[in-house]
Amino acid sequence: MQNPEQEDELRSRLFRLASDRPQIQQAALLEFLRDGPKAVPALIAALDDREVGSVGRWRILRLLGRFAPPEAVPAVLRLLAESLRTRDSVLLYAAMEALPHFHDPTIGEALLSLLDDSDSDIVKYAAVLAGQTQDVSLIPPLARLLGDNKPGIRYAAVKGLLEFQVPSARAILRNHIEDENDVEILDLLRSEKIGEDE
Repeated sequence: MQNPEQEDELRSRLFRLASDRPQIQQAALLEFLRDGPKAVPALIAALDDREVGSVGRWRILRLLGRFAPPEAVPAVLRLLAESLRTRDSVLLYAAMEALPHFHDPTIGEALLSLLDDSDSDIVKYAAVLAGQTQDVSLIPPLARLLGDNKPGIRYAAVKGLLEFQVPSARAILRNHIEDENDVEILDLLRSEKIGEDE
């Protein structure tokens, strides 16, 4: 339990983390990094503090992604759901970016739901992040995105599938290259030697 003076210092540091002045923000970041995992409970609690602001919460998410404590997963998912509801793009993309750092089955479920979002930018980012998780249960949903009529979504699905170092992902991409007509996607596949004798 912290005394009031320690709590005030922590709160001050959280607000400095949200500063738009790089030297102030960087100093607060370094203090949290020095604290290491012992800073995690305060960082998790601060995710629910709206006074820290979207930028402060975004930077907290980045810190939590670095530490990747399992106990942060519920708070990150709560913030993801909140930002989806409010369409706060700063928090939404920060929460999405944090997801692959946590090795928890609920992360795959969250990304799976994002792959069905109505916003194609969210779908594209979720597709790339899905590959970073290395959760092979996300391979079939990514494969389905290869049939999307938007080249940007297909490109992101290819990027996500390329992250997987498993034969099934490469086989899906090898089969897809015959049906693909977008030059950028074909270039990406060929740059990864998909379709060549592997």
